[in-house]
Amino acid sequence: MKKIKKIWKENRVLVVLFIILIICFIAICSVALSYFVGSDKSEYGDRLNGYVKVSDEVKKGYIDTLKEDKLVEEVTFRVSVRTIYITIKFNSNASLVEAQSKALASVDNISKEVLAYYDINFIIKQDKIDEDPTKGFTLMGSHNISGEGVVWSNNTEIIEEEE
Repeated sequence: MKKIKKIWKENRVLVVLFIILIICFIAICSVALSYFVGSDKSEYGDRLNGYVKVSDEVKKGYIDTLKEDKLVEEVTFRVSVRTIYITIKFNSNASLVEAQSKALASVDNISKEVLAYYDINFIIKQDKIDEDPTKGFTLMGSHNISGEGVVWSNNTEIIEEEE
């Protein structure tokens, strides 16, 4: 017992530092193991709980409904993890306001269950026409599951005229 007291008195600082070193080593190992080994949970976390499947019939019905309109040339409908990407290409007779209203109205063709689960991103396009440089647009819109409407972002290229 006297030897232990003598060692403690002579090396008190080293013993405390060694204990701190051991505690840090154990903490680092436990964090590293939990990070690299992980768990049996899904790689997407809990984002996919209550998954709502968008069937091929729903996609085809949405595309066919929009293509019936004489202003619409092409429609693509792609589903990602929790986002639906819709691209609508309009012909040269469509105005920007008409295109936006058609995209907004098309949301009614999607069920409330799907709208409550997926965010929707729109891209509406009209190719530029050589005769009329004011025609042509590219607009992006987003419908969030917690939001009511669509938020639009105008990405149309602006051509500056030379004086």
